[in-house]
Amino acid sequence: MRMNDRIAATMPPVPHVEVVGRVDGRCPGCGKTGDHTALRVPGDPGPDRELFAYGLCDACGTLFLDEPIDPSQFYGPNYYSHHAPPPASALKTKAMTARNIVTLFAPAAISRAMGRVSEHPTLPCLRPVIHGEVSRAFGRDARWIDIGCGHGALLKTLKAAGFRNLTGADPFMVAESHEPGLRLLRSDGISLSEQFDVVMMQSSLEHVLDPDAVLSGLHRILAPGGVVLIRIPIISSYAWRTYGGEWGNLDAPRHVTLWSQSGFEAAAARNGWKVARAACDGYMRGITSSEARLIGESEHFGKVNRLFTRSQLRTWKKLAADLNRSGQADELAFYLTA
Repeated sequence: MRMNDRIAATMPPVPHVEVVGRVDGRCPGCGKTGDHTALRVPGDPGPDRELFAYGLCDACGTLFLDEPIDPSQFYGPNYYSHHAPPPASALKTKAMTARNIVTLFAPAAISRAMGRVSEHPTLPCLRPVIHGEVSRAFGRDARWIDIGCGHGALLKTLKAAGFRNLTGADPFMVAESHEPGLRLLRSDGISLSEQFDVVMMQSSLEHVLDPDAVLSGLHRILAPGGVVLIRIPIISSYAWRTYGGEWGNLDAPRHVTLWSQSGFEAAAARNGWKVARAACDGYMRGITSSEARLIGESEHFGKVNRLFTRSQLRTWKKLAADLNRSGQADELAFYLTA
C-alpha cells in the first residue's frame, strides 16, 4: 500500500511542534523552491532542550532542517552507532547467528515465522536483494558496502552469516579496521575508487546535508547491474501524526531530511535512479523511542525498553507489524537500480 504523502502537509496541528509561519528554501524531495511551512521541533529531552527550525514542503510533505548548523556537533563521543555493545556470550552469539541465517536464506514462510519468535531489525529488508527479487541475486560472494555503517554492526552480522566481501564506510568512524572479508573505512563511501554489487545506506541518508550529492555520487561506486538499498524514516506515517515533535525517528537536528515516499522517489529520479521496489520496514523501536521521549527519556542516553512493561512491548510490536501491513510505518526500504 502506498503511503499518504500529502498527510504531513494537510493534517491538523502536529503534536509537540510549533508552526511559526512560512519559510523560503528548496525541498530536498520534490525540489520545490520558495514558500514552505516553518516549524520549530524539539531536540533531545533534557534540561537544556533546544528547538530547531525545519521547513515542511506543502507540495510533497517532506520535512527538512532550515537553519545553518552542522548537525555533526550533536552526535557527541557516546553516540550509539559508533560504539559496539559488550560482546554476547558464546552460546547467545551462536543462537543469533543461526537465527540470522534462517532470516536471510530460508524460504519466506520460515523466515517470517522466525521473525515472530526472534526478530532482527534490519536483516529482513536484505532478502529481496539476496533472493533476486530486485535484480539478479546477490549473496555471500557479492561485493557489499554499507555507507554510514557506524561501528559496522550490520556488516559483522553478515560476516558471521558467511558473507565474504564486505566494506563499511563512515566519515565519523572512530577507528578503521581490516580483517579477512570485512573492511571498515573512515570515508563518505562515494569517493572510493572501486565498485560494489550492493550499496546500502541503512538509516544514514537522512543525516547528510546534501542528499542530492550523495544520491548522484552512488552511481560512481555501483557496479553495472547492481542494487542500491536505502532505508530511511518516512514522515507520512502514523508515528509523525501521533507523536509529532516527540517522534523518535525525527531526531532533530541529526536527521536533516525526513522524506515522504513521493518526495524520496522524486529525489531518486532527479538523480538518475529507478525505484524498483519500496517496502514498509518499520519496527518497534520507532514506537518505543517515541514513547520514551514523551516521558523525558532519549534512546541516545540509554536503553529505553527497560522503561516499559512486557505487555506494552508486545502491544507495540504488534502495532509495528500492523503499520507495515497498512502502509503507515515510519520507515521504508527503497531498492534502486540505474
